Amino acid sequence: MAKINSLNDIKEIKVHWSESGYINDVLCCDDNYDIEKEVDVFAFNSIIEHAAKKVGVGYDKISLSVKLKDGLQWCFESKFYLTRDKIDLLGLLNAGE
Repeated sequence: MAKINSLNDIKEIKVHWSESGYINDVLCCDDNYDIEKEVDVFAFNSIIEHAAKKVGVGYDKISLSVKLKDGLQWCFESKFYLTRDKIDLLGLLNAGE
């Protein structure tokens, strides 16, 4: 996957599920921890900033789909690993770059 340079490049982001208690509380997961919601990119950036601070040792997995404004489906139901050093959404998405 190519690096995303700016949050402004993202058209939509869908959160499928998360191991983060904070994200689950904010986005209201169901009993199976499924979220299945499209969220505002900038609001989700703020959620990631807060959730990263709450990760202890290890990581919390998150499943996301991201579509860019140029029409590219950047990822589909992909797993990302939220750690304390992923301080924002771009840091999370570009961790493998």
